[in-house]
Amino acid sequence: MSKIAVVDFDGVIADMTIHTQIARERAHAFALQQAPDPESKAYRKAASAFFYSEEGYFDQDLLELDQPVIGSREALRQLLQEYDEVIVLTSRPPSLQEATLAWFRRYFPEQEAITFLFKESHEHEIKTAVWKAQIVAQFAKRCETVLFIDDDERNRKAVEALAAELSHVTIVVRSQLV
Repeated sequence: MSKIAVVDFDGVIADMTIHTQIARERAHAFALQQAPDPESKAYRKAASAFFYSEEGYFDQDLLELDQPVIGSREALRQLLQEYDEVIVLTSRPPSLQEATLAWFRRYFPEQEAITFLFKESHEHEIKTAVWKAQIVAQFAKRCETVLFIDDDERNRKAVEALAAELSHVTIVVRSQLV
């Protein structure tokens, strides 16, 4: 049996604070053009749709603004020593795969042993929390220990619920890499 660490990317490895702020500002401006009342359902729907588009949060140019989370290099190095496998599990779409991997190689050149899993286009309709719990469940079938690190409480709760159902594996859930 083996030990595996499954780590989220955004907010755990990559600090996308500036990136997110710009995407929010763009979404706000777009939504105001569609529905001038920020309290309206139409505004919220337009803002959300724009935010999660390739002109918003998924704009490849905004990835250049991301920085490594403080301490993440050392923490990943430690995980590589303690675990048989380290997997980065991200719900970023396939359109960001190449840019994400280039960013990672630039900031973490010594971490080539880390494997990335991206949410595929056909999995888009699956809620991220459910998708991540399904992936962890697949790893749990062949491991004695799974460490799951994710900054989103919904994802952690989904994996914790899974862990409660599996007695043959130890699943540890944390919110931060460091």
